[in-house]
Amino acid sequence: MNRDFLQYIKAINGIYFISILIWIIAWFISLGAFDLRTSVIMGLFLMSTQIIILICSLLFFFLTKNILLIKEQINYSLVILIAIIDILFLINFAGIERTTLAFLFSLNTLSLTYILRHKFE
Repeated sequence: MNRDFLQYIKAINGIYFISILIWIIAWFISLGAFDLRTSVIMGLFLMSTQIIILICSLLFFFLTKNILLIKEQINYSLVILIAIIDILFLINFAGIERTTLAFLFSLNTLSLTYILRHKFE
Protein backbone atom coordinates (compact mmCIF):
# COMPACT_ATOMS: atom_id res chain seq x y z
CA MET A 1 0.00 0.00 0.00
CA ASN A 2 1.00 3.57 -0.50
CA ARG A 3 2.84 5.04 2.50
CA ASP A 4 0.95 8.35 2.23
CA PHE A 5 -2.37 6.53 2.18
CA LEU A 6 -1.56 4.59 5.36
CA GLN A 7 -0.32 7.76 7.08
CA TYR A 8 -3.55 9.53 6.15
CA ILE A 9 -5.79 6.73 7.45
CA LYS A 10 -3.80 6.39 10.67
CA ALA A 11 -4.01 10.12 11.37
CA ILE A 12 -7.71 10.68 10.64
CA ASN A 13 -9.18 7.46 11.99
CA GLY A 14 -6.69 7.28 14.85
CA ILE A 15 -7.69 10.69 16.19
CA TYR A 16 -11.37 9.85 15.84
CA PHE A 17 -10.89 6.44 17.49
CA ILE A 18 -8.95 7.85 20.46
CA SER A 19 -11.65 10.49 20.94
CA ILE A 20 -14.29 7.77 20.95
CA LEU A 21 -12.33 5.78 23.54
CA ILE A 22 -12.01 8.85 25.78
CA TRP A 23 -15.72 9.52 25.39
CA ILE A 24 -16.75 5.93 26.13
CA ILE A 25 -14.64 5.86 29.29
CA ALA A 26 -16.22 9.14 30.46
CA TRP A 27 -19.66 7.81 29.54
CA PHE A 28 -19.24 4.57 31.51
CA ILE A 29 -17.91 6.48 34.53
CA SER A 30 -20.87 8.88 34.47
CA LEU A 31 -23.35 6.04 33.89
CA GLY A 32 -22.36 4.30 37.09
CA ALA A 33 -23.79 0.88 36.21
CA PHE A 34 -22.62 -1.60 33.61
CA ASP A 35 -25.36 -2.85 31.31
CA LEU A 36 -24.30 -5.38 28.68
CA ARG A 37 -27.13 -4.57 26.26
CA THR A 38 -26.36 -0.85 26.30
CA SER A 39 -22.65 -1.42 25.84
CA VAL A 40 -23.25 -3.74 22.84
CA ILE A 41 -25.55 -1.18 21.21
CA MET A 42 -23.03 1.61 21.84
CA GLY A 43 -20.22 -0.57 20.48
CA LEU A 44 -22.11 -1.25 17.26
CA PHE A 45 -22.98 2.43 16.92
CA LEU A 46 -19.36 3.47 17.44
CA MET A 47 -18.07 0.87 14.97
CA SER A 48 -20.56 2.04 12.36
CA THR A 49 -19.56 5.69 12.80
CA GLN A 50 -15.90 4.67 12.57
CA ILE A 51 -16.66 2.93 9.26
CA ILE A 52 -18.53 6.01 8.00
CA ILE A 53 -15.56 8.23 8.91
CA LEU A 54 -13.24 5.77 7.13
CA ILE A 55 -15.34 5.79 3.96
CA CYS A 56 -15.65 9.59 3.90
CA SER A 57 -11.93 10.05 4.53
CA LEU A 58 -11.12 7.54 1.76
CA LEU A 59 -13.30 9.48 -0.67
CA PHE A 60 -11.63 12.75 0.30
CA PHE A 61 -8.17 11.21 -0.05
CA PHE A 62 -8.76 9.79 -3.51
CA LEU A 63 -10.52 12.91 -4.78
CA THR A 64 -7.70 15.22 -3.66
CA LYS A 65 -4.58 13.06 -3.96
CA ASN A 66 -3.52 14.73 -7.21
CA ILE A 67 -4.32 18.24 -5.97
CA LEU A 68 -3.01 18.41 -2.40
CA LEU A 69 0.03 17.15 -0.52
CA ILE A 70 -0.52 14.53 2.19
CA LYS A 71 -0.04 17.02 5.06
CA GLU A 72 -2.56 19.39 3.50
CA GLN A 73 -5.02 16.52 3.02
CA ILE A 74 -4.73 15.52 6.67
CA ASN A 75 -5.12 19.10 7.86
CA TYR A 76 -8.17 19.77 5.70
CA SER A 77 -9.73 16.42 6.63
CA LEU A 78 -9.33 17.10 10.33
CA VAL A 79 -10.75 20.61 10.00
CA ILE A 80 -13.73 19.30 8.02
CA LEU A 81 -14.27 16.46 10.51
CA ILE A 82 -14.27 18.65 13.60
CA ALA A 83 -16.38 21.31 11.88
CA ILE A 84 -19.08 18.84 10.83
CA ILE A 85 -19.19 17.11 14.20
CA ASP A 86 -19.23 20.42 16.10
CA ILE A 87 -22.03 21.75 13.90
CA LEU A 88 -24.07 18.58 14.40
CA PHE A 89 -23.68 18.79 18.15
CA LEU A 90 -24.45 22.51 18.18
CA ILE A 91 -27.69 21.87 16.28
CA ASN A 92 -28.73 19.44 19.02
CA PHE A 93 -27.31 21.53 21.85
CA ALA A 94 -30.34 21.04 24.12
CA GLY A 95 -29.72 17.30 24.29
CA ILE A 96 -25.97 17.36 24.87
CA GLU A 97 -24.79 15.56 27.98
CA ARG A 98 -21.61 16.35 29.85
CA THR A 99 -19.97 13.21 28.52
CA THR A 100 -20.52 14.38 24.95
CA LEU A 101 -18.52 17.47 25.77
CA ALA A 102 -15.63 15.14 26.66
CA PHE A 103 -15.83 13.68 23.13
CA LEU A 104 -15.94 17.13 21.51
CA PHE A 105 -13.09 18.43 23.63
CA SER A 106 -10.89 15.39 22.94
CA LEU A 107 -11.59 15.41 19.18
CA ASN A 108 -10.93 19.14 18.87
CA THR A 109 -7.84 19.05 21.07
CA LEU A 110 -6.25 16.05 19.35
CA SER A 111 -6.98 17.47 15.90
CA LEU A 112 -5.64 20.92 16.68
CA THR A 113 -2.49 19.57 18.33
CA TYR A 114 -1.84 17.36 15.30
CA ILE A 115 -2.30 20.31 12.93
CA LEU A 116 -0.11 22.63 15.01
CA ARG A 117 2.58 20.00 15.49
CA HIS A 118 2.98 19.52 11.75
CA LYS A 119 2.61 23.21 10.94
CA PHE A 120 5.78 24.11 12.83
CA GLU A 121 7.92 21.24 11.52
